[in-house]
Amino acid sequence: MSKSKPINGKISQHHITLMNQQQNIAWYTKYLDSGVIDWSEHMFQLYKVDKPLSFAAELKYIHPQDQSKFVQAYKQAINHKVGFTLAYRILLADTVVSVEHKAEYVSHPQGDELHGVVTFNLLGHTQAYSQQSLITGIIENIIEPIIAISKTGAIQFINKAAEKCFGYSKEQIIGKNVAIFMPDEIAHHHNSFIQRYLETGDTYVINAERELTAVRKSGETFEMRLSVSVLPNVQDLTDNEIAFVGLVQDLTAVKIAESLAHKNTRLDALTHLAGGIAHDVNNILNVISGHLEILQIKHSQDESVVKRTQSALKGVERGRQLTNRLSRMSRIDKSDAEPVNLSLLIESHVDLLKDIADGRVEFEFDLQNDLRWVNIDPHHLLDTMINLCVNAKDAMQTQENGKISIKVENTLLNTDDVFATELAPGEYVHLSISDTGIGMDQTTQQQIFEPFYTTKGKKGSGLGLSLAYNFVKSCKGHINVESKIGQGSCFNLYFPVIDYTLEQPLKPKQQSKAVNMDFEQSFRGKRVLVVDDEKPILLLLSEFLKIYGLEVETADSGEQGLQLAQDNDFDIILSDLVMPGQLDGAQFAGEVLKQKPQSTIIFMSGYTDNRLADKQELANIPIINKPFRKKELLNQMQQMLH
Repeated sequence: MSKSKPINGKISQHHITLMNQQQNIAWYTKYLDSGVIDWSEHMFQLYKVDKPLSFAAELKYIHPQDQSKFVQAYKQAINHKVGFTLAYRILLADTVVSVEHKAEYVSHPQGDELHGVVTFNLLGHTQAYSQQSLITGIIENIIEPIIAISKTGAIQFINKAAEKCFGYSKEQIIGKNVAIFMPDEIAHHHNSFIQRYLETGDTYVINAERELTAVRKSGETFEMRLSVSVLPNVQDLTDNEIAFVGLVQDLTAVKIAESLAHKNTRLDALTHLAGGIAHDVNNILNVISGHLEILQIKHSQDESVVKRTQSALKGVERGRQLTNRLSRMSRIDKSDAEPVNLSLLIESHVDLLKDIADGRVEFEFDLQNDLRWVNIDPHHLLDTMINLCVNAKDAMQTQENGKISIKVENTLLNTDDVFATELAPGEYVHLSISDTGIGMDQTTQQQIFEPFYTTKGKKGSGLGLSLAYNFVKSCKGHINVESKIGQGSCFNLYFPVIDYTLEQPLKPKQQSKAVNMDFEQSFRGKRVLVVDDEKPILLLLSEFLKIYGLEVETADSGEQGLQLAQDNDFDIILSDLVMPGQLDGAQFAGEVLKQKPQSTIIFMSGYTDNRLADKQELANIPIINKPFRKKELLNQMQQMLH
């Protein structure tokens, strides 16, 4: 090593040797024993300070990703009395300067020294920094999370979206291994994937897209799609430089949407199945009830026959109640919707709701006075509330002081609030029914609205909450449940508001006319056409109606019925609504009314399949639901004929 001693403030031989190799240079001398530092004028210009910086002060200007190698180079030089060559970046207020730093260790009897030369181009790098700032700003504000890591897996950069997605700030995560974003079962494999790529260039992880489970800071796991790219010449990069860039897509919303679509598809299939079953069973029950009623009429003086037929009819009625629940699962008649104020509705049915609890459970009501109005079927809503309250009571059957709380309020849902729902941001009425019962686990909550799912064993049908789900969905609303084991459950229902005030009159419900019970006198000589694809029903109704003096024609298809209606004049037409063939009941009635607008028609069906929803010309035709008591049919016919 050279033993020349530099003159303070002047260039030494070592400086001259180094400067001959470089241009645009600044230089320094550090007297290691005394701690004195001598800087050239360009060093002051580079750092924009008025006195030399200590090692610790100078380190603060070094780019965080370069600080470790800067420290390591100095440690190596001091401990082993050697020089070094190092490239790194300096951070200033308005720029990033890339520098190349060369140093030699010089030993003197008076003390050791470190002689260094720093080359830089401030103007060029300021321009480059401006472009780099633009690119960084774009990446920083991309809505998809971006993560950049080094060859060792250390996180070098994350953008704002990644901070939001994973829950870490830059300060918390920079320098940590990227495995922190992964569940324990795969985290320990991650570095081996990187190492395999660096050694062989062959791995399915790099330059590929895949779905995997990730972990947020909160510990919550979620599904993400990860695409990893590698920078050029990755082998030449240092351990503190960006080597791999990952683009992350949080699949939480996608998975929820897929789950909703799957649930809706399954519900649609099951509701069609339920509707079909209800239709077929109702036809069977209709035949049974019809023949029983004929027996009652023909043997009205035989108490034994009357008693037995009455018992059988009660069984038919129970069957009808079950099929009604099945058909309601598949048919939400939007024509039954009307403006409803939930506070007023609930207030008028408080006693009914309290009766459910048999005095064992306390009820608490919080009903907003200035509640907005919604457009729903109030009877369906009451059925839904009764079902939820029954479930709540059952969940508290082992408690002595259980409580059911019912609350309604106006609420404004923003974009974050409607995340993972089918709702649009806007104004809604929020109905919540909560209890202090046993609560539900996550698995139960995920399946609770599926048809036929029940936690009550043989005591439950599994239809109540699926009916509630279908009803709320038909109102363009949303229903969900929040629950924890041992802390109770809360069902939340949201309905979109409508512009409506009490000053507007409600649509008057059609009042039934007074019914003359002397059916035979009323019907004698009237002509009736009965259209139904079930021949047992045709025979039954024909026999039954003839008892009351009606002249009956029958048709087992819409086509045959239309031909009879065209060729004859009937006082009243009874038609099944759901029939196979070219003309179902709705199409048949539409054709009849086109040709004979004054025709009187009554639909008979236990399952409408919403096929009347868009047929305004048929809106005033009454529907009598199968299986019906024949007295119901006679009353409806008499009302239509007078």
